[in-house]
Amino acid sequence: PSLKRTVSDYSQKETIRRKVITVSGLAVLFIAFGIAGIYLTNIYLAKQQVSKKNAGETIAFGTKQAEPVIEQKQETDTKAAVSITEPRQVINQQAKGKTKVEKPKVSEAKSKEKTSTVKAEPLPTVEAALTETNSIKASETSKKEGPDTIISAEKTIPAATAVSPDVSAVSDGTEKKDIANKDFYLHMAKTAENKRDYQEALAHYKSILDIEPKNHVVMNNISNILINMGSFNEAIKYAEKALGVRKNHVPSLINLAVAHMKLKNYIKGKEYLLAALSAEPFNKIAIFNTALLYENIGDYDNAGEQFRILYNMGDIQGYLGLGRTAERQGRVSDAIRVYKEVISINDVDPKIKMLANERVRLLEGAQ
Repeated sequence: PSLKRTVSDYSQKETIRRKVITVSGLAVLFIAFGIAGIYLTNIYLAKQQVSKKNAGETIAFGTKQAEPVIEQKQETDTKAAVSITEPRQVINQQAKGKTKVEKPKVSEAKSKEKTSTVKAEPLPTVEAALTETNSIKASETSKKEGPDTIISAEKTIPAATAVSPDVSAVSDGTEKKDIANKDFYLHMAKTAENKRDYQEALAHYKSILDIEPKNHVVMNNISNILINMGSFNEAIKYAEKALGVRKNHVPSLINLAVAHMKLKNYIKGKEYLLAALSAEPFNKIAIFNTALLYENIGDYDNAGEQFRILYNMGDIQGYLGLGRTAERQGRVSDAIRVYKEVISINDVDPKIKMLANERVRLLEGAQ
């Protein structure tokens, strides 16, 4: 019996030992599979994150380049620019009483018929002011001090990423390089233009056209530059090219009108200004240039009507234009009244107030 019990105990212990070994082996195997599973899961997730990141970068970059062109709209939601003849010389000289003003060539005979009997110093004429242009923001038009100014509409590409409506997502190095070059040329052109280095600005704008031959905004930029350089016939060609790409583009219509006005082609100038006003009836730049066209040919009645529109819109150029036309028609009291209104406006440029004060002093002294 003792031997039998010994054999039985040994058999039970051997069975228990085998069970322990089996369970331990299964536990080790389970742990190994768990570790391997975690490792493989981490590798898979890492690859997924890298893939998503690359895809996100590609979409974001392509979307940025596909923004649509922002067209210039004066007095709207864009930072459109315009070009205006530099008036400072006229104002400063007038204030010092040293102005030497020549009579308008086009309206000389008609002006003699309507000359005021007041023996005040002569007004600065439109002809005397059509000399030099520089760029300003459309919102600053009413703050410029010179009244006898033809404004030419700009032309500017609002943002480098929004120059062309045809730019799709960048897919290769060539397109990316073209966009980088275009941004560079645009920056250089604007820098040169601000310095009035028009030759350099012209070269950079033409480089952009090499990249985007049908960019009507850049064509209009070039037209404006050529107006500033005095190359009016060439300016007409580029404005017409811009209109060939984008029909009824108002800034191009205005620049085309300005170039013709500079060449004394007033009939053509009027035609394009009326087209601009047909597209944008309340465009202050088109209204102002129309008023100046009439003033330049001695049609003070129609000039006064256009200046009256600007006056009612609160534009300072409307006040100054009404004052000038009243003087030239001999309505001295009306001119004095308008100039005094200018003086009473709080946020008017001090140089404009200086001009208005000078006109009031001279007119009242001559009565």
